[in-house]
Amino acid sequence: MAKQSYTDILFGKQEKLPPVIGDRSRIEQYGTCPLQAYLCKKHNIDVDSQLVNSCGIGHELVEEAVKYCQGSEDWDMIADHFLNELPKVRPDVQPDVIKAARFVTDELNNMPIQRLIGCEIQIDCQLLPADPDAGRGPIILTSCLDMLFSGRESSLIVYDWKFGFKKRSNAEALDLFQTIFICWLLWQQPEYQSVETIHFFYKETRWGTVAYARLDRHKEWPQLPHLTTEMACQGRIMEAVKLWLSDCQDAWPEPKKCAWCDAIMECEVANRLAKKLAGKIGNIKKFVDEIVVLTARLNTMKDLATHYVKKHGEMAGTASVIQRKKPAEPKFTLAVVKSEVKPKSEPEPETKPKPKPKPKPKKGKKLL
Repeated sequence: MAKQSYTDILFGKQEKLPPVIGDRSRIEQYGTCPLQAYLCKKHNIDVDSQLVNSCGIGHELVEEAVKYCQGSEDWDMIADHFLNELPKVRPDVQPDVIKAARFVTDELNNMPIQRLIGCEIQIDCQLLPADPDAGRGPIILTSCLDMLFSGRESSLIVYDWKFGFKKRSNAEALDLFQTIFICWLLWQQPEYQSVETIHFFYKETRWGTVAYARLDRHKEWPQLPHLTTEMACQGRIMEAVKLWLSDCQDAWPEPKKCAWCDAIMECEVANRLAKKLAGKIGNIKKFVDEIVVLTARLNTMKDLATHYVKKHGEMAGTASVIQRKKPAEPKFTLAVVKSEVKPKSEPEPETKPKPKPKPKPKKGKKLL
């Protein structure tokens, strides 16, 4: 920052501090595990794999097809244009790109193209004002939308293309940080102040499946009465931003998180098995062989324990006991439990004989 003159300070002229840009992916890293985000930033870790390249190329092809048809106003050709450009990608990743984009053409044909607002849209909003005392400019949050459509009755539709192997359920889609971050950003845009509902679709193009989440702005957040969806999203984002601004280095290691972590080899507190697997990326065969051997050994141990218990009785460990299954308890019906013999003190009610039904007249032929 340039040094200010005494004249500027005297007349209250302060140098405008540059904004601090917070991208969704970086803030999400801090919200998932601050140490992961810190290590990726410290070691400048940039993932460059065949899967990442395939996903990037898939997004580029969809954007190119949309812009091509948007210029010619011939929306019926959007899927054909995508299909024609698909074989022309980089030769080294072409087979995987074709597999990843297997169901893209179906989605392009079925999407509400007449309601399209834009493709690869970058949106942002100011979360916090500038803080001159801390020497920090305003905090700007930003994210990119793959596709945005206008919906019915003051609603928006968001498409996010997923070219990877991971599948998501609808419940997982609602809990994803990406979902709540993008929806909250859309609600902060001046042109979408009247929008109440956002329909979020994750298009898993490799499998042909869709994960869907619906967020209603002023409705109560599930299991949290008197807290609207917008406020719940804002609270989660604010906590992640605080971790990002404080450059937090806390570690929250869990097996699932560590399996997806890009900085696992630099982390000293990572899950041991996840780190072991990450270190054998070039020798996955050995890791799979270990799983097969351990599974067979475990099955043998269980079988031996079963026969031991049958012969000698239960086996007690430190925190658990192996014993034979208890036989099912006999269950008695209501008729067996109740006594059929009635007390002698109570006189038996007189039973009246039922009247015999009158015989029905036989049907015969009518005589003329």
